[in-house]
Amino acid sequence: MTDSSITILIQTIGKVTLYVPYATIILGTIGALCNILTFSAKELRQNACAFYFLCSAIFDLFTLLICGVLRLLVDHYSYVLPNQSEVFCKMRVYLTAVFPTLSTSCIVLASIDRCLLTSSPMRWRRWTTIKAAYRLLIISAIISIVSPSHMLIYYGFYTLNGVSNLCVSRPGVYSTLISLFLVIWFTLIPYTIMFIASVTTFAQIRKSRARVMPFQQQHHRIDRSLIFLMFIQVIL
Repeated sequence: MTDSSITILIQTIGKVTLYVPYATIILGTIGALCNILTFSAKELRQNACAFYFLCSAIFDLFTLLICGVLRLLVDHYSYVLPNQSEVFCKMRVYLTAVFPTLSTSCIVLASIDRCLLTSSPMRWRRWTTIKAAYRLLIISAIISIVSPSHMLIYYGFYTLNGVSNLCVSRPGVYSTLISLFLVIWFTLIPYTIMFIASVTTFAQIRKSRARVMPFQQQHHRIDRSLIFLMFIQVIL
C-alpha cells in the first residue's frame, strides 16, 4: 500500500468517525422522540409495560444528547472541553454508565412485566399495575444510579501504556474489578434476565393461549402488541 493510499484511508476513517456519530445522534433523537410521543398516548397511560418503554425512550434520549454528544466532542472537538478537570473526567465516565443502565433496566422491567402478565397466579399479575410500575421503576432507578457511583472515586487522570494524564480507571486491582463489573452488571445480568423472562413469556403464551390480565376487552390487543414489541426489543 502506497503512502497516498494510506493517507486516503486515514482521511476516510476520520470522516466516517466524524459523520457517523452525527447521524446516530440525529436519527436516534428523532426515533426517541417518536417513541416518547407513542408511549405517552392517552390509551397507554395506565399500562405498566408502555410506561417502562416510555421511560426507556426518555433515558435513550438523554444517552444520545449527553453521552453521545460528549463522546463526539471528546473525539473531535476536545479543545472546547475542560479536559484537565478531574471533575469533568469523573462525571463523563459516570454519566456514560448511568443513562444506558437506566434505559436497559426499563427494558428488563418491561420483559418481567410481560412475563408476570401472562402468568396464571393472580398474585403475580398484581405486579403489572401502573402503581406497581411506579414503585419498581423508582427502586430500579436508585440501583442504577448508585451501582456505578464508585466510578466517581476511582476514575481520574492516570498514566496508561506510557501516556500520562488519561481519564481512565485507577491502575491495579480496580482496573480488573471494573472490567468484571462492566461485563457482569451491565451485560450478563440484564440480558440473562430479559432472555429468561422472554422465554418464560413465550412458553406461558403457548400454554394459556395468550392469556392477559382481565382488563377491558380493548386492552387485550394492546397487551399482545406490547408483548410482541418486548420480544423485538430484547432481540435487538
